[in-house]
Amino acid sequence: SMEDEAQACVSSRVNPDADICYCEAKHVQSFYAGIARGLRNFEGYKDRVLIVDEVDALIIDQEPNEAFVYPNKELSEMATSVAAALASNNTSKLEMLKTGSHPASKRVVSEMRTEWARGKELQAHRDYAYSKEARRYCSLQSGRANPNAWSLALECRNFQDGLVKKIVFQERLFVMSRPRVFQKYFRIIGVTGSIGSGPEREFIQQTY
Repeated sequence: SMEDEAQACVSSRVNPDADICYCEAKHVQSFYAGIARGLRNFEGYKDRVLIVDEVDALIIDQEPNEAFVYPNKELSEMATSVAAALASNNTSKLEMLKTGSHPASKRVVSEMRTEWARGKELQAHRDYAYSKEARRYCSLQSGRANPNAWSLALECRNFQDGLVKKIVFQERLFVMSRPRVFQKYFRIIGVTGSIGSGPEREFIQQTY
């Protein structure tokens, strides 16, 4: 049958000794995280081919540089207190929080003041869009709302507009340059059925 012939054709082109591993984007990130921690090096990339499905979601919709961050519960509570003080213009409360016993008190207050001001300058449909699913503003990347993207400025804007009652404060571990990591592979293959415009092609060519 035609199906059997097609299968035989594919089998003849694929090296029987090749290892094919299906993974998600987080696994590619995890592999790189091991390099950042000194557990492995880029030598493991030279014989690997990276096949990316849904390029629009994994490449176009994502920033080229990805910060590895984690939410810090203690600092989130502190940042929420700072946001409440900023919203009510309570300078004495801010000063008290700034001189608190926590070693990060001064830094959190300083970052919150800066990002609170930046949050007020953010513009709808340029920097963010409202997501009905998330019930909050989400960052716009390549014209699409990305609910997974995080910024302290947008956290502040959501708080300012009453969409959230708590600030999520994330600590940065390190930053991964996705183009640099991808270029370490022997070859990259991208698959998608929903991109192809001029700006999107240009973005992929210039960045990757």
